[in-house]
Amino acid sequence: MLKPLVIKLSILSLGLSCLLSQAQALSSPLKFPLSRRTHSTNTLTKRWSKNKSHATQKNVSGLVPLLENKALQEYAISVSVGTPPKEFLLVLDTGSSDTWVPSSICTPKAGCPSDRRFNPSESSTYVHTRLDYQAGYLTAQVNGSYFNDTITVGNFTLDNQFLFLVNDQTGSLADQTSDILLDGVFGAGLPGSSTLSNNRNETFLTIPMELYARGLIPEPLFSVFLGQAKESAWSGEIIFGAVDQERAASRITYIDVAQFQAPNGYVYFNNWFSLASQIEVGSNYIEAEEDTSLPFLFDTGTDALVLPTDLADKVVQSLAPDAIKNDTVYNVDCSYLGNTRPFRIIFPGSQFTTVKQSKNLNVTLEVPVNKMVTRLGSTCQLIIETNDDSYPIIGNLFLRHFITVFNFEDYTIGLAPAKQ
Repeated sequence: MLKPLVIKLSILSLGLSCLLSQAQALSSPLKFPLSRRTHSTNTLTKRWSKNKSHATQKNVSGLVPLLENKALQEYAISVSVGTPPKEFLLVLDTGSSDTWVPSSICTPKAGCPSDRRFNPSESSTYVHTRLDYQAGYLTAQVNGSYFNDTITVGNFTLDNQFLFLVNDQTGSLADQTSDILLDGVFGAGLPGSSTLSNNRNETFLTIPMELYARGLIPEPLFSVFLGQAKESAWSGEIIFGAVDQERAASRITYIDVAQFQAPNGYVYFNNWFSLASQIEVGSNYIEAEEDTSLPFLFDTGTDALVLPTDLADKVVQSLAPDAIKNDTVYNVDCSYLGNTRPFRIIFPGSQFTTVKQSKNLNVTLEVPVNKMVTRLGSTCQLIIETNDDSYPIIGNLFLRHFITVFNFEDYTIGLAPAKQ
């Protein structure tokens, strides 16, 4: 019997010439805990900018400004890299596909405050690729190079996995002051969103894809439950190769991942984007300015629900008309913590032939207004942020109310309310 890999969350060779294989008889799902880290300084909110991509429908490359001064959170996963293995705590990020760790030369002065660093000379399985890496943020930058080495996720080990090594960085990870320091990023996005793809038109299998391609997990998917930490820093889980139906309050329904078109006409899946048909607050329908559909990125590496300014203002006017806008965020009276009117984002149901649900089904993500409010000391703030250089993003403060399934063979996203 095939078993998944389940991992609690604490708060390759280049090219796709290797086809995803069917899972072998001995493969089993991998289940991991997720750790949640809450903080009140800069957060690692990674956003796709509209400025630097080869996609023509919408540009999806680069990163836009980081959130500041919010008591928000990141979700982290523990992995080991190299031989012998060196442990790292990485941000779980479905909005990017590169997995990176800090190098031995990335000192606190160079932007790596954690004392966990990777020294290539200490790993007998390290292979340098001579491919330099540079990720540009509007307020941060990461520099280093790609390499191949062994990575261990739970009880599964991938040899020759394509990773990258950071030599210096600026931005939120560099400025960490929390008791729990994060080392890098675990990229769980689709390969089309990688820096290598954007800069060199080359790609690689991400870690979830490699787990399936090598027959280590039974299904071509992973599922995420973020949860809310109460008694422990371990607040959720990610399962590679299966879905924990027991955590879902209802049947999981599926939406399609949006396709993008390059200038040469090539159609591809850039990342975990899906086109929403409408947004509602109570009985009020919120209309977008330009498009009849909105490409939302499902991104565990971002905290907020990110919307273009015009749309965000309309949503907030309907949701909390007395809200006070403060730069890119909205302050509200804490009485909204008792408001139970529904807020909805609606998507067309999947048209993929193997998804067993009605093709006329709409999939609705619904939470009460009080779940859209976060308390910051004596004040309260909506989890909505404006950004006109970003696609709409559904971040982890919204996703934590749902079970989310990312299927990289069908290119679908499954959703169900999480049991409270």
